[in-house]
Amino acid sequence: MELETARIRKRARAFAIIKKTVPLYLLVLPALVYFLVLTYIPTVYGFVVSFQKYRLVGKSDWIGLANYREAFMTPGFWNAFSNTLILGFGSLLVGIPVSVGTAVLLNEVVLPPFKKTIQSALYLPSLFGWVVIAGLWMYMLAPDYGLVNLIRARMGKEPILFLIRPQYAKPLVWFLGVWRGMGAGAIIYLASISQISPELYESALMDGAGKLRQTLSITLPCLVPTIQTLTLLGITGVFNIFDPVFVLINSGNYEALDVLMYYIKTQGVDRFRMGYASAVSVFVFALIFITTLLTKQTVRYRV
Repeated sequence: MELETARIRKRARAFAIIKKTVPLYLLVLPALVYFLVLTYIPTVYGFVVSFQKYRLVGKSDWIGLANYREAFMTPGFWNAFSNTLILGFGSLLVGIPVSVGTAVLLNEVVLPPFKKTIQSALYLPSLFGWVVIAGLWMYMLAPDYGLVNLIRARMGKEPILFLIRPQYAKPLVWFLGVWRGMGAGAIIYLASISQISPELYESALMDGAGKLRQTLSITLPCLVPTIQTLTLLGITGVFNIFDPVFVLINSGNYEALDVLMYYIKTQGVDRFRMGYASAVSVFVFALIFITTLLTKQTVRYRV
C-alpha cells in the first residue's frame, strides 16, 4: 500500500513538472524549428555536398576531397583568404581603439544636452544598412561631382579615383566600417565607464593624479572585460565580412576586395559550383570555430 502511494505521488510530481514546463518548451519550439530548418539542416547538407560534384538535376557524383584540394591549389581562394584577414582584422584593430577613445572623450563632456547630441550624431550611422552607407560615401567620393574631389579641384589638384583604384579599396572599407560602428561601440564602452565607482577617481584625485593618469590607471583597466567581450564578438565576425564588399566591389578593385564570403557567392551562385562553394564554406566554418576557441582562451572570456 505504501509502495503504491509512493508511485502515485511520484507520477503526480512528474505530471506537475511536465504541466509546468510544457508551455515553456512550446514557446521555444518556433525558434528551435527556425534554427533547425534554416541553419542546422543546411549546414549538414552543405557538408555532404562539399564532397560531391553537385548537379541540380540528376545524381551528384561523390568525388571525396577533390573540392578541398582544388580550393587549396587555387590562387583566387588564397587571395580571398588574405583579403579576409586583412580587411577583417584591420577593421577590428582600428575600430576598438577608436571606439574606446571616443567613449573616454565623451565621458569628459559635462553639459548633458551637448553630450546627448554628440552621442546621437555618432550613433546615427549604425542605424543604416551598408547600402545606404556605401551609397552616401560613393556620392561623396565620386571623381566628377563628389565633395572630396570638388575640393581638390578648387585646390587645382587632379581627382582621385577612390572607388576603382585597388590601393584605396581596403582603407575605404576600414574607414567605412569604423565610421559606421564607432558610435555604437562608444555607447557600450560609455555604459561600462558609468559603472566605475566614483570613489576610485576621488582617491586618485587626492593622490594628485591628473585626467590622463586616471584614464590610464582606472578607466582603461576597468574597461578590459568589455573590450574582451567585444573583441571576441568582433573576431568571430572577421570571416563573415560580406556586406561592405558586396556594395563596393567592382572590376577595378576586385582583386583587393574579394573576400571568402564573396568568393563563395561567386563560385556557388554565379558559376553554380555548389560542391566547390560548399567546401570553401566548410573551411570558413572551421576557421570561425577554431578562432573562437583560441580567442576565448587568449582573452580568458567566460560565458
